[in-house]
Amino acid sequence: MELLLLFAFMADKLPVQMTFEGRNFDVITGVLALPVGYLLARKKTYTGKLAIAFNIIGMLLLLNILVIAVLSMPTPLRYFMNEPSNTLVAQFPFILLPGVLVPVAYSLHIFSLRQLLKRTNSAIPVKK
Repeated sequence: MELLLLFAFMADKLPVQMTFEGRNFDVITGVLALPVGYLLARKKTYTGKLAIAFNIIGMLLLLNILVIAVLSMPTPLRYFMNEPSNTLVAQFPFILLPGVLVPVAYSLHIFSLRQLLKRTNSAIPVKK
């Protein structure tokens, strides 16, 4: 997805801050996924904390680009005044990004955190 955003920037359809050359660091989540997945598959004692940290980092990076996207749109909230403004996400197929992909990404992070926190809480013995 990040490469598509970069290509849209290079075609002068998207502002630079929406790419990893600008302020979009969401690509870090994808880069971290392989080593984190490998470490989780090895099932060391720190896996729960690592998975929780990975999900929190992923959610924060996603929130970062959401805020940047909103502040780049031609609305009264616009902060980034460089052209072109962020209107590409209102056109097909890019509308699938805020309409489908971002909610799915947030949902998967939330479900994963919920499962991890439930497992962590059940592993703590309750004293009576």
